[in-house]
Amino acid sequence: MVRHIVLWRLHEEAKRTAWSAQASCVGPLVRAMRAQVRGLLRLELALNQTDAADAADLLLFSEFESWDALRAYETHPLHDELRILIGALRSERRVLNYEPGLELSSEASSVGYSAPPDNKAGAGQEAVT
Repeated sequence: MVRHIVLWRLHEEAKRTAWSAQASCVGPLVRAMRAQVRGLLRLELALNQTDAADAADLLLFSEFESWDALRAYETHPLHDELRILIGALRSERRVLNYEPGLELSSEASSVGYSAPPDNKAGAGQEAVT
């Protein structure tokens, strides 16, 4: 299993006006992704519920059967729709992809990053939502 987590900060204007206009499109899009993206096991999209100054505004939490399923998601047309929709509203984006249960070895933690199997380090990272 592979987890794919994305945190976004939205532009201030988007928080006040644009997000509420886009929110009605997001629910059906997320439901369609759950039904149509092969290898997608879980997908949640949530708004932050606190006022912490350093908090992200929006979270995407997803689980995939494999690294191949995550790569297929990255090029899926529904993912492109979500990326375009949120991309116009965001000021910042952070992504984390990992396999749960794997412990960091002293070697991996000193390097800081280990590419998943069959993935070039850094390649395609900007395209992931």
